[in-house]
Amino acid sequence: MHLQGQVAEGTEFRWIAGSMKIRSRIEQVDPPYRIGWSGRTLGIRAQHTWTFAAVEKGTKVRTEESFEGFVVWLFARQMRKAFGLASAGATRGSTPLHITHWFLPILPTSSCPRG
Repeated sequence: MHLQGQVAEGTEFRWIAGSMKIRSRIEQVDPPYRIGWSGRTLGIRAQHTWTFAAVEKGTKVRTEESFEGFVVWLFARQMRKAFGLASAGATRGSTPLHITHWFLPILPTSSCPRG
């Protein structure tokens, strides 16, 4: 990954996922609660947000992803299957594709908000 500046809203970065080169931009920074970015590659537009909250034995992390664009429309069924969403009514017309994951707990922390 190559970050072109500080971790701040508007900062761009480039990274690789598999064989795809992705151009991204930080859209939201709210330490220590949230960070979000958008990205583009091969006709796919994506939004990704990570939210953090302190819990009794660590940090609860919620990650949300949304994908849209022609490639998502074309491969919606395969993408839903790959993300374990096969039962979510996969059809070609159901874009954008939205995915939410919860992880609990992750790390001991004292700086994350209670939630």
